[in-house]
Formats: sequence, structure tokens, C-alpha cells
Amino acid sequence: MVINVSLTAAHSEAPNHSEKAPAEAPNHSEKAPAEAPAEAPNRKKCDEKKGIQMVLFLLFILAMLTALVMAESEPQFELASSLRSTKGFHHGRHGVGGAMTCDKYPRVCRVAGSQGPDCCQKKCVNVSTDRNNCGRCGKKCKYSQLCCKGKCVNHMVDKHHCGICGNKCSKGDSCIYGICSYA
Repeated sequence: MVINVSLTAAHSEAPNHSEKAPAEAPNHSEKAPAEAPAEAPNRKKCDEKKGIQMVLFLLFILAMLTALVMAESEPQFELASSLRSTKGFHHGRHGVGGAMTCDKYPRVCRVAGSQGPDCCQKKCVNVSTDRNNCGRCGKKCKYSQLCCKGKCVNHMVDKHHCGICGNKCSKGDSCIYGICSYA
């Protein structure tokens, strides 16, 4: 009897094929079920492609930010090997107190990237072109003048430095308002 009960219970769970369920009428206007799986792989590939692109984009941004941080943490210039010394120097400083200045170390003005080869008031300058140290330290040009080859000139009327340093007007021409006259 126990066996019959379990068979009956198993039989009651199985679908009854003798009863007819309301059948759905086939709709020929809709896509056939065989076409639907073909779209799913394409969508999956597209989603994977977008995901990979997003990961690559984020890695690129991370690399750029890392490079930016590293560039800012490095020193802006490096002291030439001829200026380095094993005594008393520690990262561009002498001893504990003072910074390395050209009055104590004049060769520092000849390093690539220096403002000039000359030392004036503890600063590297070029006395050939510096308006505040024209020709020598401390010699200032007037407001309207330029320093050309170590001399203060009025580039608005000087026929040897017309408009800019080194711009010579032709023989017989004059410099008017920084332009050589062509009359």
C-alpha cells in the first residue's frame, strides 16, 4: 500500500497528457523562437567589448595620473656633474643653513637652463640682455629701453636695434616707432 501511495503521488505530479491545456495559437507575425538565440551572442559580445574598453580607459587614466604625480615629485633641474661635490652637499644645499647661490658658487650660472652666465646679487642673469643689469650688475635701463648687447637702447628710434635687438635699418633709412622707414 505504501508503494501505491508513493506511485500515486508521483503520478499526480506528472503532467496529465490526457487533459488538454489551452493551446496558444501560433502567431506568424512574431519572430520564430529559433531566431532569438542568434541575437543574444551578439549582445553579449558588444557588452564584453564595452567592458574591455572601459577597463582600458580606466587603466589609461590611472597611468596618466601616476605619471603626473611622479613628474611633480622629481626635482625641476639637476646639477651638472662638474658642479657636484662630495663634501658638504646634500640635495643642492651646502651644510645645513644656506642655499647654493652664485655668489658662493659662480659656476652654477653656467648650468643648462640657467637664467644667464653672470651672477648679480646672488642671481644668475645675462648682462647682455637683462634690463635690470645691463652691461654690468645693477645698471637699470629706463622703462622705454631694452638692453641690447649690454647697452640700454631706445628700440623705437635706434636704427641698429629698431623694434627689437639686432634689427638694423638699411643705409639711409631711419627707425620711427620701432619700424624702419622705407621712404
